[in-house]
Amino acid sequence: MSDTYLALIAKLGSRLTGDATLASLMGGTVNLHHGLASKDAPMPYIVHLARFGVSRRIVCKGRWLIDLWDCLDLSGSADGERIVNMRDRIITLMDWIHLNSAEAVGIHIELDESEQGFVATDSEKVLRYELPFSLAFARGREVDQILENALTR
Repeated sequence: MSDTYLALIAKLGSRLTGDATLASLMGGTVNLHHGLASKDAPMPYIVHLARFGVSRRIVCKGRWLIDLWDCLDLSGSADGERIVNMRDRIITLMDWIHLNSAEAVGIHIELDESEQGFVATDSEKVLRYELPFSLAFARGREVDQILENALTR
C-alpha cells in the first residue's frame, strides 16, 4: 500500500507543481511540501497529504488534505487575497477530476466544500487555509491481476 500512497501523492503533487498559473500566484514557484513544512520554509507554501485506510477492497476511499500557508507581510495584501486566489486555482485544477497512474487507477477527486476554510494560527500575520478533498481510486496492481485472470480463463 505504501507504493500506492507514494504514487498517489506524486501524481497529485505534480498536477499542482506543474501549473504555471498557480506558480505565478505563488511568486514564480509552487513551494509544495508533503506532510510538514520546515519552520523556515519560504511563504507562500502548500502542505499536502493523503489519508486512506488499508482495505482488502480494490477500490479505496480516503482524503487528500491541502493546507495553504501565507504571510500577510509578504503577500502584498492586508486581506489574504493571494491565499484566496491560490485556493481558487487549486479548486479549478483538482475538483471533480479523474487521473490515472500505474499504482492508482481511476482516481476521482472531489472538494469537500463543507469543511474548507481558514484555520487559526499562532500569528495574526500568518494565514492558513485548509482544502479537504475526497478521494476514490482502484489499486493498479489488483486491477491488472483481475484483467489478466479474465484473459486466461
